[in-house]
Amino acid sequence: MKLAVIYATLGRSEILAGALAFLLAQTRQADRIIITAVSSADVPELPPGLPIEVVFGPKGLAHQRNTGLKLLGKSVDAVVFFDDDFAPAPGFLATFEAILTDDSRIAGVTGHVLADGIRGPGYTFAEAGGFLAGYQPPALAAATRKPITSLYGCNMAVRLSMADGLTFEEALPLYAWQEDIDFTFQVSRRGSLIWTDALGGVHLGVKQSRTSGVRMGYSQIANPIFLRRKRTMPLSHAYKLMAKNLAANVFRSIRPEPWCDRRGRFVGNMLALGDLFRGRLHPQNILQLK
Repeated sequence: MKLAVIYATLGRSEILAGALAFLLAQTRQADRIIITAVSSADVPELPPGLPIEVVFGPKGLAHQRNTGLKLLGKSVDAVVFFDDDFAPAPGFLATFEAILTDDSRIAGVTGHVLADGIRGPGYTFAEAGGFLAGYQPPALAAATRKPITSLYGCNMAVRLSMADGLTFEEALPLYAWQEDIDFTFQVSRRGSLIWTDALGGVHLGVKQSRTSGVRMGYSQIANPIFLRRKRTMPLSHAYKLMAKNLAANVFRSIRPEPWCDRRGRFVGNMLALGDLFRGRLHPQNILQLK
């Protein structure tokens, strides 16, 4: 089996360099590694010993992941999408390969996130190494597996034969919030998706080069509604996402976390709801916002 890894990155070359160090430590190396970026400034000095290819294309997570998929074609059997601030455990790729080899019905896998900095101020790669040092993944036969309907975008691994012809939704611009749900929900119609603690890693949740609070708040309303209309997000999940984020932005705007622009997100929520009632809501409207 041939495996590829795709990184989509923008403006975080130092972060990507840290991620590649963890990829170099894998017990089973990827057969192809593709970095999709917007300019050479996004790419660090590449470590020797890895089959890395760099390709440039339009800005936006969905665009960039599609650029990587197009470059892969049918040259590999499976692909792992890692965020550029994700630190996988050393056995991640080897275990993923074993899971796919063991069960041909499995279309995609996401692993156990030992610590997720997206919910707080974030972690460093040194801290990620500390979390991973204490991680002992269970043997594959004893590992927990749970059926799921979509994969978590920071570490989502997919069998390409079951994703043939699918692309990431480019109508979701820039950060493309929920593009992982859209893509892998479609994959789930062709095979089973699982979460397993046999795979592990740490998501740093780096805040650098992320979208603005206003744009994020708009996307928190616009993107779930768009994907619900597209029928790639369950209705219950869309309503839950919108209600949860709107409530958090309202109540935490009073005393916002230092790492999160709650007030900006609340403004974005209100702008999106206004556009919804006017009949002009669309994810790409964030391109007109700051």
